[in-house]
Amino acid sequence: MSVKNKTNKNYKRSQKGRSMVEMLGVLAIVGVLSVGGVYGYGVAMKKHKANELLHQASMLATTISAQAMTNDGKLPERITDFGNTSYGKFQSAVGETADKTGFTITISELDGSVCSQLKEGGMVQKVECNPDAKTATLTYYKNLATNDEEGKNSPTGKKPECSPACQEGQQCIGGVCATVTPEAGNGCSKNSDCDDWCVKNGGGKECYCKITAKWTTNASDCYNNFTGQCAVATPQSGISGGYTVSEDWMTWWSAVNFCKAHDKSLVSLADLGITGGGAYCANNFCTGTFTWSDLEDKVGYNYCWTTDAASCDENFNCTLENNNNTCYAVAVFIGSNYISPTERDDISLDYKYALCVD
Repeated sequence: MSVKNKTNKNYKRSQKGRSMVEMLGVLAIVGVLSVGGVYGYGVAMKKHKANELLHQASMLATTISAQAMTNDGKLPERITDFGNTSYGKFQSAVGETADKTGFTITISELDGSVCSQLKEGGMVQKVECNPDAKTATLTYYKNLATNDEEGKNSPTGKKPECSPACQEGQQCIGGVCATVTPEAGNGCSKNSDCDDWCVKNGGGKECYCKITAKWTTNASDCYNNFTGQCAVATPQSGISGGYTVSEDWMTWWSAVNFCKAHDKSLVSLADLGITGGGAYCANNFCTGTFTWSDLEDKVGYNYCWTTDAASCDENFNCTLENNNNTCYAVAVFIGSNYISPTERDDISLDYKYALCVD
């Protein structure tokens, strides 16, 4: 046999397998692709779960916002029977931001890796994850604004300061401009006038400017002769639910200043959960999310001023008003179960107290 034929024979010999190195290379490539696929699937599932939760949260936020926008910023205390999924549970309690322009929704029983996929943006202003508690807290503006400029216009339930601004020498008290003459001795026209007096006489407690006025029977300008006197802002004991009640009875303007001294605001009917019944109602004719027994447990048997205003005709037919430039403010008698308009200077009958809320 020639060398040429032998060479051709070896060249045509068939191959019967792959080397170990080649097989390991193939397995490595398959492994990398598998790990990448599993990882990609995991990320996609986390995003899917996060999107589902954000979708449910947006529906819940819309419901909460609708109630807040029609109730002067007052939020519902609880949202019940809201659909939960295996991805997380929506807690029924609704939180409120410190500046009262926003609210929070909390999702519990949440995978921490899913929480990291809940992104801020659109209506969601903030996302706070707590891996240890397995919770996420989402923050929204009450008007569901997507930016701070619009969000600051959310209703807060607080009465606005006097607009237009008061004239020089006047004080803005609960939305009412008044010229307050300090009484002799410990006189004042506003709370800050009592700072020095309080150091000497307050005993470490808060002090306020206690204001009295006289009824003029003038429908367009019901009160005059405003005078102010410094007093210690002593609260009652045994009050709960975030409320503060004054130990002394006082005029409506004094009640506004008393609450300011405690860095709080005079309560509104909406703060108490009373959202229906008009300027005067009693028992079950006063409607809302409250019960008289619950208010009495928290606030006690007290007759208290509110920020709500009323106008009344000569027959004492009264309607609620949106500003405090009226002769009457609405007071709530917790314990006797009714609300009623009364003159803002009234300190002689059914003594009225300041009822304050954060």
